[in-house]
Amino acid sequence: MMRALAAGNPEFQRQLWLEFSPARLLGMPAVLALVFAAVGLAGPSALPMVAQAGFVLLVGFYGARLASAALLDEVSEATWDAQRLSSLTPWQLTWGKLFGGTLFAWYGGIICLAVWLVSNAVQGHGLSWSLLVGMVAAGVGLQAVSLIVALAALRRGGLAARRGGAWWIVLLVVFPWFGALPRQVSPGEVLWWGMSFEAAVFYAATAVVFAAWAVLGAQRLMAGVLQLPLRPQAWLGFQAWLAVFAAGFWPEGNAVWRVGFALAACATTTAYLSLFIEPPRVDLWQRFAARWRAGGALDAATLERMPLMLASLVLALGGGLVASVLAPDPQAGGIGRALALAGLPLTWALLALRDLALACAIHWGPRARRAESTTLVVLVVLNLVLPWLLHAAGLSALAGLLQPLGAEGGGWLGAGIAALQAAAAVFVARTRWRPAGA
Repeated sequence: MMRALAAGNPEFQRQLWLEFSPARLLGMPAVLALVFAAVGLAGPSALPMVAQAGFVLLVGFYGARLASAALLDEVSEATWDAQRLSSLTPWQLTWGKLFGGTLFAWYGGIICLAVWLVSNAVQGHGLSWSLLVGMVAAGVGLQAVSLIVALAALRRGGLAARRGGAWWIVLLVVFPWFGALPRQVSPGEVLWWGMSFEAAVFYAATAVVFAAWAVLGAQRLMAGVLQLPLRPQAWLGFQAWLAVFAAGFWPEGNAVWRVGFALAACATTTAYLSLFIEPPRVDLWQRFAARWRAGGALDAATLERMPLMLASLVLALGGGLVASVLAPDPQAGGIGRALALAGLPLTWALLALRDLALACAIHWGPRARRAESTTLVVLVVLNLVLPWLLHAAGLSALAGLLQPLGAEGGGWLGAGIAALQAAAAVFVARTRWRPAGA
């Protein structure tokens, strides 16, 4: 099977030649054998736990590093341009780098899994197949996220695309969740959309689904780096799935309101993330605007030019409006009392529109080279520093005008204030707009 995969994908075959050598093939099992022998002699009961930890470290920590390096090392060694101009498809490049570039980590991880399975059987412990599937799926997902971060860094260019850069973000943000997965073996149940699932099975299924989304995201982003036309269906579909997944854990409230509320939160978050995945370059927005004016509708060619930020904002505003209109009685208990303020989800989306319009204005300005750092400073000051200073100075009313979340008088008042701010920010961005060819 491995030979068939390598024969059908030149990039996968090249990664195999780069990653494996006789010394590495013998070195990995020899080192692991020494570690497991030492643990077995000192305390055999600890062997399953050590083997499990070895899998997490090799596949999660080292595998994520290899997934990022499989791409960014090409940039450092000035071989990426030749690959990018080759006949390899985005899927071939994604498959080759994600599964070929990390195969040495999986080589050690499989040895750890074998020791884990055998030691559990010898000691009479039951085998949790759901935990095994969940660990493997989480490893694939973590490595795919690391490749996504590397692709985003490459798309941004500059120092972010240097050798090994940015993979540590995955380590800090995602790796703790992966490391906690082996502990999710409690016999409890998970209630999701009114249905009860065994906890271990639910965690494993969740890991498989999100790993599939991560691999698809890596392939789509690879196609974007190769400058192939893409429609935002996968980007929007992931946000919709994330909203449905999150809303399923809420025990009360109208189902449509729950999905709309979660959609507003998820799409708002991904809209901010799009700043790092696809910086708002004016030429990208110009091409979209030109196609929109030429076609007059959202046809296939227009969708292929739609910026990810705009797609997320449309989804966030739609979800926020639905959740605000269908908000349950705020006098109800539980989640209805804490989050059901009418207009609150729409306020989130409008504030995101304000912030991202300002980000576009900064990127479209005369000092675009420092746009990212300037945007970060402006957003931190606008959303955190100034409201805190105004509250500390006793000017809470003025702080509420600047940050209208939970404004007195109801959520709709906050949404109105946020709408005025968003309109002002869009006007500022419009003044920075340069017609195509100017």
